[in-house]
Amino acid sequence: MPVFNRQSTVAQSLDSIANQTWPPAEVIVVDDGSTDGTCDIVERYDFVTLLRQQNAGPGSARNRGIEIAKGEYIAFLDSDDVWFPWTLQRYAEVIELNDRPAIVTGSQTLFTDATELAVVSESVLNVLAFPDYLSSGEQWLWHGVSSFVIRRDVLVEAGGFAEGRINGEDAELLMRLGTAGGFVHVASPLMFGYRTHPGNVTLDIDKSAQGAELLIEGERTNRFPGGSRRAAERRQIISRHVRPLSVSCAKRGYFGTAFTFYFGVLKDSLERLRFKYLFGLPLIAICGMLNRAFSTGPRAQ
Repeated sequence: MPVFNRQSTVAQSLDSIANQTWPPAEVIVVDDGSTDGTCDIVERYDFVTLLRQQNAGPGSARNRGIEIAKGEYIAFLDSDDVWFPWTLQRYAEVIELNDRPAIVTGSQTLFTDATELAVVSESVLNVLAFPDYLSSGEQWLWHGVSSFVIRRDVLVEAGGFAEGRINGEDAELLMRLGTAGGFVHVASPLMFGYRTHPGNVTLDIDKSAQGAELLIEGERTNRFPGGSRRAAERRQIISRHVRPLSVSCAKRGYFGTAFTFYFGVLKDSLERLRFKYLFGLPLIAICGMLNRAFSTGPRAQ
């Protein structure tokens, strides 16, 4: 668990770990340079190993935790999210039933206040299994790092998370793990609660743009596995991430960035005849440019 200035939420996250029916072998919290009372709260939990570092971003904090982790699998939880009591036990069952896959992910429910989670109950186990992550294609089967359980050997071999103050380091990691054997998504029961609040880093469009650029560059520089045989699958997944962000950029007036991403996923869009996107994004951008030109033009005297 990486943490930065989360004194208002980290206790609920740690309580959700303490309440697991299948207790974790170890819990590692890496404080990424907090300046509030976060560390004071974390130190109250005697089952936690707390590491501290200067602020370097969540990828760096996770990598530091990975370095000292001893378990065969590493489960990630952000400091504003929560697990349900059954979460780790269900993950353990899925790992055994699916021949120790490289990657397991879980489904989320959104909440703003923890009281909203009282209505969530455990349900019958239902999973979707694939030979590897690249073969999952268009299906959006994970929701950020709090849904990740990854076998430590493949995680270390891949080099861990991209570092820096960016969003999308989770998507980039899965691309580098794209051909690792076994990807299983737990469709039910729900496995974690994702807290929505104004401080969500995913709302930072600049950091999200940097993450999208990392995906496009990774494909261009052959950083992702699979070679030419799996290129279409990689482009499909990258496009799935980049298209909605390019539309958001266009709507918010980041026209240059929008078109950079547009051309970055153009090949996949053409191959899959995504006419709505191919014609829609330029139209959104052009309308936005015209609106900006008229709204900032000279006023009549």
